[in-house]
Amino acid sequence: MRNLAVLTASIGVAAFCCPALAGGTEARADIPKPPLSADPARSAEWLEMALVDNPRVRVAACGQTSEGRTIQMVAIQDECCIGDPVPRIAILCRQHGDEPEATDAGLELIYRLSSMPDEKWQAYTQVAIVIVPIANPDGSAALQRRNSDGSDLNRDWGHQRTPEIRALTDMLHSLRPKLVIDVHQWVPGDSCQTPLAEAAGGALANQIVSEMHHDCAVDGLALAPRRWLSGADSLCHRYYGAAQHIPAILLETRHVPGDPNARTAAIETTCVALLAAIRHISLHAGDAGHAPIDPSTVLDNLDVFAPKLVKPQVAANTAVGAHTASPDKRNEITLSVRVVQVSRADKAMVVEMIPKKASTSDAQAPALQRIVQTDGAVFMGVRGGMTDGPLIDQIAAGDRVEVTGFAIGTSGRIQARTIEIVNETD
Repeated sequence: MRNLAVLTASIGVAAFCCPALAGGTEARADIPKPPLSADPARSAEWLEMALVDNPRVRVAACGQTSEGRTIQMVAIQDECCIGDPVPRIAILCRQHGDEPEATDAGLELIYRLSSMPDEKWQAYTQVAIVIVPIANPDGSAALQRRNSDGSDLNRDWGHQRTPEIRALTDMLHSLRPKLVIDVHQWVPGDSCQTPLAEAAGGALANQIVSEMHHDCAVDGLALAPRRWLSGADSLCHRYYGAAQHIPAILLETRHVPGDPNARTAAIETTCVALLAAIRHISLHAGDAGHAPIDPSTVLDNLDVFAPKLVKPQVAANTAVGAHTASPDKRNEITLSVRVVQVSRADKAMVVEMIPKKASTSDAQAPALQRIVQTDGAVFMGVRGGMTDGPLIDQIAAGDRVEVTGFAIGTSGRIQARTIEIVNETD
């Protein structure tokens, strides 16, 4: 199987929303149904084959296990909705490796959202969704509850001892979700066998749990609503709800090995409940503002919501200063900025606006700080001389530069075409 690309830069700066274009991305109609399999390798293969070219979906890695397996994350959002950050939902599946329907339900949710017709999709366009289909790849490969080190991941959120939980915590810290949902199944021998949704973290979680219960009841599915009223502990939803003050929900259905009817009911109950939560956040996205990610930290974060940037095509023998035209000249801008942070590995930098130097119109004026990204093959002009060295290697924090490139909506991102170091006094 080919390795999936890890998309780097910011996970919040380019999470998009544009009501005028909502629902404009057509779903693929040829996506195959996901496999019903406890084998995590088959799940990963399906993600790569079925979703790699889907306009609504990005697949990336958010960490590795002790045995070197990749923890995959799937981001879903309407690609045409480029604009301000929108509320985000994080859905974690299968922290316990012996609960395969958690993965089955996660993949089924991805399938439904990625292939949903436009008329239905419009109810989900004002939210960005990150799904981790297998939070415990080592345990899932062995079909055991704990990870390869013998740790119960869902008792580690308050301790951060395992590489899986540390990676997931970093991802959630970058994502800053409005809601976290942790998907599980009761297994034979558990003291409780009742499918339930337990809310932690306040009124929003309580309201969504009520809607989950209602929608499941309409479809003839059992899901008992419950509230966590005590303090924080090391279970994921209670840790985020009580300790981090992020609304969180535990979703439990019933796992009965070898019973296809129980499997079908578990998957359907989970999907109906998750769609109710996503729809609620999307339809109420404008109720309260959602704070953008701190630009000073964005280069340390995964950017699974970034649009597919236009790659400049510049031949090795092209004269310095001669570049291909923008694919959309209306979207090309020139800005005078100060460099705040440089990431040579990511070939990107955070820049701060210098308003009196900006040559763009007020209508195009960006936020205070923006991401400038290049593939490293672009030529750069320097006052007093020209160079064709790698662009990022010539720039340091504090430099004043002029950037010409392709603005990506109002998301705070520019795909650089040319960059010129100015470093002149005010």
